[in-house]
Amino acid sequence: MSFEAGKKLENLLPVAALLNEENILPAPAGADKAAVIRLALASLCRTRGLAEEKSIADKILERESGICTTLETGLSLPHARLKGLAAPCAGMVLVPSGIPEPQEPELLIKLVFLFLSPDKQEFFAEHLKILRSAASLLRAPLIDEVASAGSAREALARLKAAEGGRA
Repeated sequence: MSFEAGKKLENLLPVAALLNEENILPAPAGADKAAVIRLALASLCRTRGLAEEKSIADKILERESGICTTLETGLSLPHARLKGLAAPCAGMVLVPSGIPEPQEPELLIKLVFLFLSPDKQEFFAEHLKILRSAASLLRAPLIDEVASAGSAREALARLKAAEGGRA
């Protein structure tokens, strides 16, 4: 794998462990950031049995309209803390051709890593650790390798290999 072999991934959570093949999706042609976020969320709600998809989407999209969560690497990290959620979960949308970040149109989003975590004080540190772990792992050239994967299985395998099989 192209990820920097000597890069330390200690004290980071295995990002791949939050994902499964059902929650890694290709972006539909012509989709914008909001549509891609809704796609990832719909998948999470379906596979994790989460209710109130619309209110969760509204919460995430409201946050995204105020604070850009897309990094210069092309990784977008929309996230929310939810009451009643037992454990963190994530979905990912692959956007190999890129879609413009609405707040910075010259910045192309290649991967959307949407994650949800429990809205409990004891999970706040883990929520921040997930953010840091995803941002630390998903950099060039890995972000392009994952985004261009031909399938969810291949994308997940590339993530796990980059994490050294920690997931």
